[in-house]
Amino acid sequence: MMAHLTAVFIVPMPMPGSPNAPHFKGQCVTDFFDSLEAHTSATNVPLNELPAYVLCYCHRRICNIIGS
Repeated sequence: MMAHLTAVFIVPMPMPGSPNAPHFKGQCVTDFFDSLEAHTSATNVPLNELPAYVLCYCHRRICNIIGS
């Protein structure tokens, strides 16, 4: 009997500011969240951890607004 091996590749979230990273500048919030959700899904980040990534991919001005 042969054992089956399964390879698991862990894909990290893109670095904020990198060309393929989601980025929210204050417009098209649905597009931003769709992109962020697609990235987290591809990296096996559980959906309940998605909020922790929001500010990482927002423009500094947006972070200041959300933080205040």
